[in-house]
Amino acid sequence: MVRIDIPWRFRSRILWLIGFALLASAAAPAQSNPPSSSKVLPVDQAKRDPSFAAFRDRLKQIVKERNTAGLRAVLDANISISFGGENGAAAFRKQWQLDKAPEQSPVWQTLESVLALGGAWTQNSHGVLATFCAPYVYTQMPEDDSDSPALAAILGPNVPLRSAPKDNGGVIRRMSYSRVRLVEGEGEARWRKVQTLDRIEGFVLASEVRSAGDYRACFDQRIGAWKMTFLVNGD
Repeated sequence: MVRIDIPWRFRSRILWLIGFALLASAAAPAQSNPPSSSKVLPVDQAKRDPSFAAFRDRLKQIVKERNTAGLRAVLDANISISFGGENGAAAFRKQWQLDKAPEQSPVWQTLESVLALGGAWTQNSHGVLATFCAPYVYTQMPEDDSDSPALAAILGPNVPLRSAPKDNGGVIRRMSYSRVRLVEGEGEARWRKVQTLDRIEGFVLASEVRSAGDYRACFDQRIGAWKMTFLVNGD
């Protein structure tokens, strides 16, 4: 090994620089907020409780048949349908026009889309994982406290991001279960304009993206029976 003699006047300066670098490194603040996940992967935990899985199957059939009496039977008496507004089963029936024109009510399509997209168990008011909420886009979306447009998720693999809202629009890239943001006020009935996390904008079919703030439902057991306790949208 070769030994290099460094004059003392340089040694002291080198030691001072090393000490300063170590001090600065120790004083540097740690990054407390790591980047959020770029994916929102599908999850369906319903089968963890066979009684709930069976209940959900029955509810899907009720929705398919547009069975108004069956739907009313699964509503919790105090079901939440708004933030700060009127709640309860009677308010639910009024909002969704189940007492006047149940066959034409948009609740059937809303529930069909919610129930088709899995979900996960969440903590109830007692801190127990006993409440099931759907869809998975709502339960699995990473938290984001920014003021940017609504968070959303691409619902499938290899979904094309197009340069224009038409079937032959150029493909900018393909996305799989990607986390995106909706560009508010943009898009047509079949299309939504979105922005990727690296700020690339384009269009996807409305059926291939869902906002975390779209309708979501939660279910709890009430005296041994499963009930829908929550069906809201927005923040």
